[in-house]
Amino acid sequence: MTSNNSAAAIRAVCTVLKSIGADLPKPVAQAIADLETLTTAVASINPPTAEDVFDAAADAILDGRNPFDDERVRGLTAARNFSNSGALQEGIKNAGHNRVAEAMTANADTLVGILKEAVDAAGKDLTAAHAILGDVELGNSETILQMGTKAAAAWVQAKTAIETIEKVLPGWYWLADLTRFANASIDPSFRLADLDLDTIEKVGRKANAWAIVKAGGTIDLATRTTAKQRPEAYAKALTARDTANDGAFQKAWGRAHGSAPIHV
Repeated sequence: MTSNNSAAAIRAVCTVLKSIGADLPKPVAQAIADLETLTTAVASINPPTAEDVFDAAADAILDGRNPFDDERVRGLTAARNFSNSGALQEGIKNAGHNRVAEAMTANADTLVGILKEAVDAAGKDLTAAHAILGDVELGNSETILQMGTKAAAAWVQAKTAIETIEKVLPGWYWLADLTRFANASIDPSFRLADLDLDTIEKVGRKANAWAIVKAGGTIDLATRTTAKQRPEAYAKALTARDTANDGAFQKAWGRAHGSAPIHV
């Protein structure tokens, strides 16, 4: 990941964690605080000018020293070269971002757990709301409001839960992209729930949380382990079904024709 992408990922993850009031692991909190300190500090760094170098060289000569051997001249010259085109400031900020990325990578499972707690709790609210609202679309306010005050309250609960889930999911994506704890491009349905083949085919691999709950699924944000297991289980289920269908076809053919079909 490039430094620009890393910075974007860190900002996104931090924004989500802050929005849910997460209690961060100490190394992550410290790295984020250090990044803020570094970002503020580099804005006030004033690199030495050519005049500064020349003045130091003049002082060295007047003191009877070779300016090329003078430590102050060397230091100012190195600082000036190092800070050309904002390289010093950019390098310091990159160092801060790298430290946050390292801290988040080392604590990825804990951070995923924080995101999962928020999403799964919202999922429970969705399930409770669905028990009252049924399979109505949440955008159909007219129908819902005609169902009475209990349905209206459930509707508000469902909408709040959806907002929470949609707010947190980008944090999961960017954390996966930053730390590689999981494939960031995993299909949304696999990310949100552990579904069987029939349910996946009913809602699709890019279903939102409400569609999953309406189909009888339970919101269960993927972890390092389940993010790998769910696509694999789906692929195996597809293969098993295809094999079973092929076997059933061959048996039917054999009963009708007295022999198995020839595959070419």
